[in-house]
Amino acid sequence: MVVLIVMFCAWGILSVFALTGFMGFTLGPMVGAYWTAAPAVVMQALAGLGAVFFQMPALSLAVSAMFVLLMSGLILFETSRIVNGGETYHSFFR
Repeated sequence: MVVLIVMFCAWGILSVFALTGFMGFTLGPMVGAYWTAAPAVVMQALAGLGAVFFQMPALSLAVSAMFVLLMSGLILFETSRIVNGGETYHSFFR
């Protein structure tokens, strides 16, 4: 409900800044404590997050390519059914 209230007004950007500031204020000391105890854990988390963001465009491209191939095959299949007489209810040959 709060999101809908501040979504289309100037208070929205201030709310986002307040939220990110609060998150930095609360999460900063925890990340700092982990950094002093085991910096490898923090670096692995950052590397994993980076890998996710770099792999998203590749996944999106692969899904789009598979959708295009599937729809092209469906169009070819339906066209062959119309040409070979397997489809009897079509509007453009009446």
